[in-house]
Amino acid sequence: MALEVEVAKTMGYPKRYSFTDRTAMRDFFKVEERIVEEQSGTDFARTHASPPRFDVRLELTDNGPFASPFWDHAHGNVFVVYQDWKPAATVAGIVDPEYWKAHPEMGKVGWFGWLSTINDPNVLAKAMGKVESYLREDGCNNVMGPVNPSLSYGAEAGVLIDGFGETTKTKMTKNPPYLGPLLESLGYGKRKDLISYVITEAAFLRRFGMQDKNLRKDQIIAKLQEKKAEKEAAWRKEGLEVRARDMKMFPFSLFSDTPTMGEMYSEIWKSNWGSMTLTKEEQTSLGSQMAIFSPRRFVRFIEVNGKPAAFYGILPNYARHVFHGTDGRLTPKTIGKFLKTRFYSAEDAFTDTEFRLAMFGRRQEYAHLKLATYMFLDACEVAYGAGTTKLDASWVLEDNRHMAIPIVRFGGKKSEVRRLYGKSL
Repeated sequence: MALEVEVAKTMGYPKRYSFTDRTAMRDFFKVEERIVEEQSGTDFARTHASPPRFDVRLELTDNGPFASPFWDHAHGNVFVVYQDWKPAATVAGIVDPEYWKAHPEMGKVGWFGWLSTINDPNVLAKAMGKVESYLREDGCNNVMGPVNPSLSYGAEAGVLIDGFGETTKTKMTKNPPYLGPLLESLGYGKRKDLISYVITEAAFLRRFGMQDKNLRKDQIIAKLQEKKAEKEAAWRKEGLEVRARDMKMFPFSLFSDTPTMGEMYSEIWKSNWGSMTLTKEEQTSLGSQMAIFSPRRFVRFIEVNGKPAAFYGILPNYARHVFHGTDGRLTPKTIGKFLKTRFYSAEDAFTDTEFRLAMFGRRQEYAHLKLATYMFLDACEVAYGAGTTKLDASWVLEDNRHMAIPIVRFGGKKSEVRRLYGKSL
């Protein structure tokens, strides 16, 4: 069978060298459709939801008003592999010289991302061979991924290796079971596992001695509020005023809370394995995304004596509520569903689904206050109050015990594992 590779798009190069093949970019999205069709009847197909195309396009946009600031210091190419003239695989090669400066211990690492392929080792070998050549020519001595496009964003990352029966989550990768073994057959090995945990309402209530199945939702919320009030009272005795507040209403949040959130995220996550300090533009972009895609009530700041000490962000499962059963395009129907989910009604928008606790952290100077319990109580109050029965905490580095221990303590159980792969070039 004939295999050909086309460059679908370039990112991060001077404008005169930028290139987009519109036909190849259309084929970029057709690969996912083909995979779902070929995997019909499997857990993957049953729980799969196509990622929103506008979100993918924004991540790959490197110029204009909606450009991703990541490409100001990085560059890359998107490749589409054709098998007998039919799109069969996609992959991107990504080079970030600033990352080399931030993490010299990792060598001149290049990244691959947006990886999708049919179940054919020759197709994947062609795709990864092209990426490896591209990265090698750019001075890289090892390769790691997949990330879309950077670990610093807490973005889509890793190959799903366990938990194929779980529903597709917003901003989380989803792939058939064969992808990991195919990569390993090409010499790729484990670099790091990314863990997803699920906290069910039942498990959480058992943890806090609220096993009574006859408890109404408002009674559960009242009990959570009581436990939060107990902690606030204890802190008050120490002369500290601790409270949780919503992000300001969009678009006003863009001028106050959004910069604060982006700055805090960069400060908190920069010490995570594989992360680096975000630029001001990246901080603003990240904060704006949360302000736009999360209902105001779902982004919360924890303040100590009026100063932001911690925050968390919950994402509704747009993958399920808006794009499940579609090809990821924005249509009048999906736009209507998006608006309904964004400006949610607790009675009908979120019943019998789960939210993703996508951001959760506190500033180092407040470590002694042990805010995690308070934050989880508040997050569960928000999530369960909106009608959900599950809170998905993802993703967490496999060796991040500071994050994993409180999640497990609150009834969380491992639900999915994603793996970052790598090899020397």
